[in-house]
Amino acid sequence: VGSKWYGHNEENKYVRQLKEQAKTYEESIYLTGFIPPANVQKYFLMGDIFVCASQWQEPLARVHYEAMATGLPMVTTMRGGNAEVVIPGMNGLLISDYENPDAFAEAINSLLSNKELAEKMGRYGRHLGDKYYGWERVASDISRIISDCCLS
Repeated sequence: VGSKWYGHNEENKYVRQLKEQAKTYEESIYLTGFIPPANVQKYFLMGDIFVCASQWQEPLARVHYEAMATGLPMVTTMRGGNAEVVIPGMNGLLISDYENPDAFAEAINSLLSNKELAEKMGRYGRHLGDKYYGWERVASDISRIISDCCLS
């Protein structure tokens, strides 16, 4: 478990609560503390699934693209732009009731208990990431937009 809430490893009430709750599951949960951006990929590669429990209407968290690039199936909320990169049942699962921990537990358990499905979703997510969000595609789209603006 990593989060922006860790900042530079400063401990606050929220982090203390997480650590206390994680003690029950020491064999399954590893609290990383702050991870420098250059080291994030290796943690994605260690995972079985990716969970983004966004509670606010963020435009779209970059972590979804990182999860797709590493072939992880995603469980994320329908908050903000998160749902734009998830095709339910194809590369991940969407949680509409973002304040319901049971909804997250059900989605997470469905992927952890069906490794074949999770791997299939992860592969498809990787395919989507390569096809739509790779640097060549992004550069091409930006170049086209600039050209269109200059010709207008």
